[in-house]
Amino acid sequence: MESNISNLFAISSMTLLLLLVKPAISDSQINLLDIGCSQYKAPNPEVFLRNVNATLADLGGQLNNTNSTGHFATAQQARGSDPVYAMVQCRNYLSTADCLACFAKSVLQIRDCGGANGARVINDGCFLRYESNSFYDQTTVEGHKRICDNRTISQRSGFKVAVERLLSNLEVATPRIAGFFAATKEEEGVIGSGAAAYGVAQCVQTLSKSGCEECLKVAHGNLGRCLPDADGRAVDAGCFLRYSEKAFFRDDQTTNLTPFLGKGGSSKNKAIIGGVSGGASLLLFVGVIIFLQLSRKPKKDRKGKESSSKIFILLSPSVFVSTFYIKPKPLILSLYLLGPQ
Repeated sequence: MESNISNLFAISSMTLLLLLVKPAISDSQINLLDIGCSQYKAPNPEVFLRNVNATLADLGGQLNNTNSTGHFATAQQARGSDPVYAMVQCRNYLSTADCLACFAKSVLQIRDCGGANGARVINDGCFLRYESNSFYDQTTVEGHKRICDNRTISQRSGFKVAVERLLSNLEVATPRIAGFFAATKEEEGVIGSGAAAYGVAQCVQTLSKSGCEECLKVAHGNLGRCLPDADGRAVDAGCFLRYSEKAFFRDDQTTNLTPFLGKGGSSKNKAIIGGVSGGASLLLFVGVIIFLQLSRKPKKDRKGKESSSKIFILLSPSVFVSTFYIKPKPLILSLYLLGPQ
């Protein structure tokens, strides 16, 4: 019986593979990250696997349909007492051909689960899952995990800082983007010569905005523990998050996150804006003081010599500026910080 079921699944899987894969595949990112099989068997394995094969064929047809969104599909079959719900999602930077290739490979991989009433396969380029119950609104499950590269990057390169900012921005922006997908690049240091980090975030399209937020929050917490590794992924039921030192998508496929960050933008950006505006205000104020001081005529002492003048300006409870002028020597400007910082 088990042998017949496995043969049925294998034949159907191979048929899908031959139908879907097209020539000239560039990079389908078929790199197996995780595979999971339910510990429970379907009550009627033969009927269940027929339903599985029907849903897989439906998914493949949707992915191959040029009129569809192309990178996400769900399907279900409810013949008899063994219904099947299935989902596939490819990363948006893949071509349709690469997406189909990743899906076809996932079909072959998932058949190892045999008559289990649920299974999932996650590759770098896509994921595939089926269950006997609907799971389309699942955000995070106990099986969430991180996959770290174990190749470390020098702390001095600024890579860790770039990744931390990248992951924070992806977590904030992605749930606000239609389709729940973002690919971006962050650099630390001089643009073009500093440390660069590349990353993507993706939630399944059947989630709500809050569900996507919840899933990416957990994924970010997991993935942050991979640093300072050069590459890392976080996988869960409802989302995928990845960073890398190397580009794994084209430059013209990046997402402009700025409109979606708003008040939730990275702390570094806030610090830069605050520092620049605060510094500009301070310089303007000090400039006025200097102008007023220079415009005053120096007083002469009893011997006819021009005396020095000194003025203290309190800027805040912890900062004051002192100007000290001795003609014809230049003005000496001092900034004092008072108390603990």
